[in-house]
Amino acid sequence: MAGNDAVYAAAFRRAGIIRAHTIQQLFDCTQALANQPLPAGNRLAIVTNAGGPAILATDALEKRGGKLAQLSPKTLSQLSKQLSANWSKSNPLDILADATVDQFRLAVRACLADPNVDAVLTILTAQTGDYAEAVARAVVEESKTIYDKPVYASWMGLQTVKTGRTVLEEGQVPWYPFPERAVVAFMHMVRYRENLNLLHETPSDLPVELDNINRTGARVIVDIVQKSGRLHFEEAEANACWPATVFLSIPVIWQKQKTRRRQLPATWAAPSRSKSSRRISGTNPKCMACAWASKRNSAPGRCTVF
Repeated sequence: MAGNDAVYAAAFRRAGIIRAHTIQQLFDCTQALANQPLPAGNRLAIVTNAGGPAILATDALEKRGGKLAQLSPKTLSQLSKQLSANWSKSNPLDILADATVDQFRLAVRACLADPNVDAVLTILTAQTGDYAEAVARAVVEESKTIYDKPVYASWMGLQTVKTGRTVLEEGQVPWYPFPERAVVAFMHMVRYRENLNLLHETPSDLPVELDNINRTGARVIVDIVQKSGRLHFEEAEANACWPATVFLSIPVIWQKQKTRRRQLPATWAAPSRSKSSRRISGTNPKCMACAWASKRNSAPGRCTVF
């Protein structure tokens, strides 16, 4: 697509469209949309048995405008009783490499129940295939307890996590080979939710009053036309609203009025010009159309004052 990229981005955002910048993002977003609800916000909780991938996921999250969820004191106190003594005590929840399946389950459950969390990302680096499969089943089961919060998974590895990924896919939990991809998919869902909310909002009016723009008068004329059931402006009405349409870059087509000249006998005197037939001169300070015509060196029609 050619043209200003910002224009396309604004149009997509206003229309509620997710904009994927790569084919990979396109399929990652499709997987998230098809399997999980949309997040209510951008606050993400990360449950992991490896600190390094969680830190990289955090960097990707903050870079794209997301936030790490601040777990409530109640949640932290509950987890301290259920996890090992050396867990991270904060989000990301690093429950260490020797975390059991039940500890993974309890950590995911606590995050989903916390009101400060909008979504949960689970990251697993597995040593055995059985462990990866068992943790995947626990994550799938917990993801179905609170349906208004999405759960994403990053099962890192190849053969050791193959069966676990199958369990996740069958349980409709979107999985990604790397945590950064999961974070990007989550933030696309966040933006999509924001775009959908934007569809129900009325675009804001001009924030300030501008010189030479009689907004109140233009609004009165528009109201009169709407109440009369007409779909068009009369010439005088259009002339009165013309300065506002110029500022808002609304295209206006003006039709020049032509006067028919007649050959008059030499003995006839030229008729005097009355106010009703006076053409716009572009010099009448009481007429908005005159003022704008003079400024732009154009004559759009009859003076709205006379």
